[in-house]
Amino acid sequence: MKKINSQTLVLLGLVILLGATACTGQRPVRLTNIPGSGATVGGGGTTPPVGPDPTIPPVGPGTTIPPVGPGTTIPKTPQGPFESTTTSGLDRFSDAVPNRAFFSAQTVAFDFDSATVKANQQEKVADVAKHLKSKPADLLLIEGHSDERGTEEYNRSLGERRALSLREALGKLGVDGDRIRTLSFGEDKPADAGHTEAAWTKNRRGEFILLEPKKK
Repeated sequence: MKKINSQTLVLLGLVILLGATACTGQRPVRLTNIPGSGATVGGGGTTPPVGPDPTIPPVGPGTTIPPVGPGTTIPKTPQGPFESTTTSGLDRFSDAVPNRAFFSAQTVAFDFDSATVKANQQEKVADVAKHLKSKPADLLLIEGHSDERGTEEYNRSLGERRALSLREALGKLGVDGDRIRTLSFGEDKPADAGHTEAAWTKNRRGEFILLEPKKK
């Protein structure tokens, strides 16, 4: 009796086990090895390696920030007379002797709020160019001035533009720009202290100061 009961229990256990397997419907899971380790993960197939996004260009050495374009300005500190200014490291300027009277007749007049060298002033520029080309050792300082109308900052900027216009005009006539230094006084050094149109006309000017080599 006990023998029959034991066999019956074994058969019942097998029936129950086979029935449970059939109900789940699961198949053996294919395992994928993880490279470099002894572990495996289920699910089948492979996982693509993680890497840089091909749609995003990498930032490599040599990446630069575009330079600041034209029009960017740095405020300038007001400058005093030429004799007390620096010479930007140019030894030949530091040794030069200013001769303010030499080109006094070549002072260039400008229109109101303008840095354009007028046609009737071009002969004065030509005279200065002619001398400089005949005297290679001589240098030149160009001072830009304005009348009193407008802000001090604007007038200093206007004086600078006038001096640079004269420098450019001399360059077109064959004078090396390295021989020229510019300086703006704005409204600080009026030729006429009056407050009339006649005074303002005199003050809107560009002056040439000859810089001669120091005699040894």
